[in-house]
Amino acid sequence: MKSAAVAAAALVLLGAPPDPVRAQSAPSSGPAPTVRRAVEIPITLAGTQVLIDGVRVNGRGPYRFLLDTGAQGAGRADIGLVQALDLPRVGTAGASDGGGGARRELAVHRIETLEVAGLVFRDLDVVSRDYNTGGGERGPIDGVLGIALFQDGLLTLDYGRGVLRIEPGALPPADGRAVLALDPDEPVPTVEIDLGGHTVKAHIDTGSMGGITVGQATADALTFTAPPVAAGQARTVSGAFEVRQGRLAGNMTLGGQTFVQPTISVLPHFRVGNLGGDFLRGQVMTLDLADRRVRFTPSAAPAAAPPRRYGLMMNPPSGGESELPLRGVAPGSPAEAGGLRAGDVIVSLNGAPVADLGDRLPGLMRASPLVVGFIRDGERRQVTLKLD
Repeated sequence: MKSAAVAAAALVLLGAPPDPVRAQSAPSSGPAPTVRRAVEIPITLAGTQVLIDGVRVNGRGPYRFLLDTGAQGAGRADIGLVQALDLPRVGTAGASDGGGGARRELAVHRIETLEVAGLVFRDLDVVSRDYNTGGGERGPIDGVLGIALFQDGLLTLDYGRGVLRIEPGALPPADGRAVLALDPDEPVPTVEIDLGGHTVKAHIDTGSMGGITVGQATADALTFTAPPVAAGQARTVSGAFEVRQGRLAGNMTLGGQTFVQPTISVLPHFRVGNLGGDFLRGQVMTLDLADRRVRFTPSAAPAAAPPRRYGLMMNPPSGGESELPLRGVAPGSPAEAGGLRAGDVIVSLNGAPVADLGDRLPGLMRASPLVVGFIRDGERRQVTLKLD
C-alpha cells in the first residue's frame, strides 16, 4: 500500500502506503515436496518486502524472488526470466486485485524445477508479467514465490532475525489466542481481526508493504479519531486508487495481542482486510497451511521501520515543468509538520529549480534536510524538512 519515490504514470508517493495485495487465479502446479528437515533461509528486506536470494529455476541461477503469502498459486515469473530461460507458454490466467476491480488476462508459463534451500518444486505453472517497472527501491526481482509452494510442514517468517524457516511438524489446534484458525474459504492465508469491536477478515500478505488496510464498506462501520484523509495512491493490476488513512478510535485485537488505536489505511474497493509487511515486521509468524492454522508472536527484535518519506503527493515531472503542484501531504509526515498543504506549488528543492531536477528528484526525496521552495497565494516561501 505494499511504495516508491516515483510511481510511474501515477503520483509521487512520498510517505504514502505501498501497493496492496494482488490476488490472482492460481494455475496448477505439481505436488509440494515433503519437508524432512529444518532449513533456515536468510532473507533481505526491501522496505518491508521479503526477498530471497539463491533461487534456482530449471537448474539455472541464482535468482532473486519476492516471498508473497498474498499470491495465489505457485508463484510468478518476471517477463525477463521467461525470456532468458525461454519458458514455454501453457495458457492464460485471470488477474485482479482481489477487490472486484477489472480483471486482466496474463500469460502462464511452465517451470520444470524451482529449487529453494534444497527443496525442489516440479512442474509449476506461473503467471508472468513485468514485475520490475515502477519497482521503486525494492530493486529488480526475477519472480515471486506464492503460498501454494509451502503446503507441507511449517513456514516461519522472522523479520527481526532476517530468516525464513521451513521445517516438518504442525501447530497445536487453534485456541483463538496463541494459535488462530485460517479461513478455509479464502485462497490465501486469512485470519479474523477485531477492529474496535468489529470482526474483520484480513489477508496475511507479505507481498504488501502496507500495514493494516480495509475496504470502504468496512471503514464506514468503524470509528476513527478523525475522518480518514488522503495519504497517497496505490496501484493494483486493476489500476490506481486513492488511499486514505485514519487512526482507529478503538483498539485492534489479533488473537491474544492488542494494538492501541492503530493507523488504518482505506482502499475503496477492498473486499477483505489486509495485514501487510509494515504490520508483520513486528511479528514472528508461523503458517501451518496443511491444518489451516497460524501463530503470531511479538518479535523480540522487530525489523527496523522502512525509511521515512517526506509525505509530498504530486505528479511526477514529465519534462520541462517549472512547478510541481501539491495534491496533498501524508498525515503525520514531515511535510505536514512543516506546514505544507494541498494547493501549494513547489518551485525548487535544495535550491535547484524544478525545471532543472530531471532524474535527480528521487535522490533528493531521500536527502535530509530538504529545503522546499514553494508558492502559496502568489507569495514565494521556503521550508526546511527533515527525515529524522
